[in-house]
Amino acid sequence: MLDRRWLPWLYPKSTGDPGSDRNSRTLQFSCYLLASAAVAVLMVSAIDREWQQMPLLVSAIAGLVAAVALSRAGRSDWAGRTAFLIVLLSAILLVFRAHDGFRSHSMLLFPGLLLISLMMLDRASYVATAAIVVVTVAALGVAVKHGLTRATPPVRTTYDSIFYVDLNMLVIAIIGSRIARDTQRNTFDLGVSIDRLSAANLELIQVREHLQDSEERLKSAQRLTHVGSWHWNLGTNQVVCSEECKQIFGQPEDYAPSLEELLQIIRPNDRARVASEIQRGIAEKSGCSTEFQIVQPNGEVRTVTFTSQVLLDDAGSPRHIFGACQDVTDERRMQEESLASQKLETVGTLANGIAHDFNNLLGGVLAQAEMGLSELAAGSRPEAALKAICCAAVSGSEIVRQLMIYTGQEREPRDLVDVARTVEEMADFLKLSISKLATLHTDFDKDLPPVRASGAQIRQIVMNLVMNASEAIGDREGVIRLTVRRFQAGQDQAGCIAGALAERDCVGLEVADTGRGMSPETQARVFDPFFTTKPLRHGLGLAVVSGIVRMLAGGIHLASEPGKGTIFRVLLPCEEGAANDSPRPNTATESTNASQAATALVVEDEDSLRGPAAKMLRKSGFTVLEAPDGTTALGIIRGDRAIEVLLLDVTLPGTPSQEVLAEAKRLRPAMRVIVTSAYGKEFAATSLQADVERFIRKPYSLRDLVELVRQTLS
Repeated sequence: MLDRRWLPWLYPKSTGDPGSDRNSRTLQFSCYLLASAAVAVLMVSAIDREWQQMPLLVSAIAGLVAAVALSRAGRSDWAGRTAFLIVLLSAILLVFRAHDGFRSHSMLLFPGLLLISLMMLDRASYVATAAIVVVTVAALGVAVKHGLTRATPPVRTTYDSIFYVDLNMLVIAIIGSRIARDTQRNTFDLGVSIDRLSAANLELIQVREHLQDSEERLKSAQRLTHVGSWHWNLGTNQVVCSEECKQIFGQPEDYAPSLEELLQIIRPNDRARVASEIQRGIAEKSGCSTEFQIVQPNGEVRTVTFTSQVLLDDAGSPRHIFGACQDVTDERRMQEESLASQKLETVGTLANGIAHDFNNLLGGVLAQAEMGLSELAAGSRPEAALKAICCAAVSGSEIVRQLMIYTGQEREPRDLVDVARTVEEMADFLKLSISKLATLHTDFDKDLPPVRASGAQIRQIVMNLVMNASEAIGDREGVIRLTVRRFQAGQDQAGCIAGALAERDCVGLEVADTGRGMSPETQARVFDPFFTTKPLRHGLGLAVVSGIVRMLAGGIHLASEPGKGTIFRVLLPCEEGAANDSPRPNTATESTNASQAATALVVEDEDSLRGPAAKMLRKSGFTVLEAPDGTTALGIIRGDRAIEVLLLDVTLPGTPSQEVLAEAKRLRPAMRVIVTSAYGKEFAATSLQADVERFIRKPYSLRDLVELVRQTLS
């Protein structure tokens, strides 16, 4: 093995050009080879004591060493020229000094010189050197023929032999020229390929850097948004998760689960559902989107949204599943807190208005009762005062009913509704709910066509829009205008009717205020859930309005300008037919016809209501049995007394009303039943787990009760 310290002397200095480096290596190798040959000849001459050639050989060796030094210095072009001249001069001198002249072995240096020139020089330089060699050979032949050399005895050389030798040299030169041309072309092509490869390599490096930058940005984006990505190979059943996905799952860096292992971190109550949705997405080749909770290794429960996409192979079969998951724990927690705050806020707003309204009603009841007592003491009939007390009680019951509908405790079926009349019934309640600095003006067209909705939905739309207008007015005086009118097909003055609504008659409900107005940015997001510009609000009111309007196949239009107020216009499609009035008990004067001889069982736990009801029924000609609880009622029903009609309260102490009703139907199938409750008919039917055919809601008028009993018996 050669010592590595000697390797730089064996190989020339690199220039970065593969073709030049190759020629330099060839030149250096040739110089070493020729110098070694010259040393060998020098040694043989020394042994034979032929001292005449030794100076020439020493000069040739020195010249070749100089060419090596130039090659080592990176000057391969000058090294080639030096080597060529040294070998050429040495060959000429050797031929001149040879005893056999033109036939000397030294003539073999000229073909070798052509080959060395071929390997060291480009084509142009090679052609020049080849021409020099051919001319030199011809000149040497002529010199030998004319006896100008030291050949002894004189060598007999003819022009024919000179011609043939020179022709051979010319053929070799031509072949070498072709080889030099091809080599130069190949070198050029190689350089072009290297340049292309270098450019491609540079492009690959840039692409790799861009990919690394993109990957880092993606990781940063995933980390900031708590979104992780994952990839499931169906063939290997291996799930590959991103760094943020592993963070969401609370798993280590080497976490590479199968699908079954991944499902194990999902809470048991969500696990089967999620697995089913994934399989359904694969079967339908459409992916899936769901939300579930996971349990991290430290026991912490997190809420995660999950979205996937199915990637198909060439045959159209599912091959890979790609998806993303996002940790929405904090967002869901904030939404729950906001919803709770919104509920408390709504209850507080309603409570203030209701408290004010009920205090007014109770004040009126107290004043009318005192007036009636004073008239009674004076011997007058306090009929007017008593009627006023009855009206106040009815008004109070209506407020309670509206509150129950608004809070979702009582549902009204969608029917044909007169919007103007529904809103008009709310007017007094709305005036109590808005700011004291705001004035409510109303304008309702008469004889409007009905819309298909429920009264609760219309009331909720109006309540939210009016309360929003009141808050927009704030702590300064302002006006709220509440308008209901008709829009005929093709009438679109404000440009707010679009789509199918433009081809139908609509009822327009408009709420305008003189508040602070909204910027275009706020208008763009005003219907988004949880968006609000008020620090103490949570932004659900207008989102609810938008949802109800969409449910009713309507439209909503907003016009606002900062400092000039806001207009909300809700458009609901009209329906054919007449609006259905809410069933109201008949309050006509008591029939003068004699009552049938019938027995009624009144089951009511409130003495203040049971007593007057029983007394009124007795006064109307009925025989009345009273039961303050379910147990007493059940004993009477099981007795021998004839009972034609049962007035049953839904909420009773003792035996539940459900059992009382079931036993009554079993023992007395012909007995008529009237159900009463402070809640609605739907609630009563649900509590009794039975159909309710006859119902009267508390508080009720005693005259209405008597009339209903008579209608039931007839």
